[in-house]
Amino acid sequence: MPVGWALPLMLCPISAAMVILDPDTAHPSLLVSENQRSVKWRGLQQDMPDNPERFDSETCVLGSEGFASGRHYWEVEVGGGRTWAVGVARESVRRKGWISFSPEESIWAVDQCGSHYRARTSPETLLPLTASPGRIGVYLDYERGLVSFYHPGVEAPIYTFASSFTGQLCPFFWVYSPITLCP
Repeated sequence: MPVGWALPLMLCPISAAMVILDPDTAHPSLLVSENQRSVKWRGLQQDMPDNPERFDSETCVLGSEGFASGRHYWEVEVGGGRTWAVGVARESVRRKGWISFSPEESIWAVDQCGSHYRARTSPETLLPLTASPGRIGVYLDYERGLVSFYHPGVEAPIYTFASSFTGQLCPFFWVYSPITLCP
C-alpha cells in the first residue's frame, strides 16, 4: 500500500478505543472538560504546575492511555474549527519548547490551519480536502507501522503514514479550535 492512501475501514473491522485526555499533559491555555473527552483553547494561561509531562509552548494534549501493540480506532469531532491537529505521538515526545509536528519529532498527525489541510510530513503534504470533514477517524495498526486518517461519514481515506514504532504511542491533539472525542 503506498504511503498516503488507506484501506477502507470496512476491510479492517475493529472496535473503537475509549480515548480520554490526560490533563497533566495539557498546555496551560487549554481547558480539558471534566469528563476528559473534550478540550478547548482559552486564550489565557491557567495557573498550572509545570510538570515534566505538560506541553509548555505548543497548545497540545495527549490521550491518557498509550498503545504499544494492536489495532486501535477512535473518532474526533473537529466541527467547523479551522485550527487543529489530530494523530498520535510517542509517549516520550518532547513537550518543552517549540516542536515540529512531524514523524521526525515522533508525531504522526493531520491538521487544518485556516483553509489548508495537511499531513504533517517533512515537508508538509497538502491534502485534497475542500471542506472540513467535521469528524476525523484515526486508525493505528502498531505492528504494521500504520497510522491512517479517515472521513468517517463517507468512509473515505484522508492519509496514511507508514513507519515503524517503538514505545508507547498516545493519541495527540493540537488545539486552537474545540475538539471532542466521539463515543
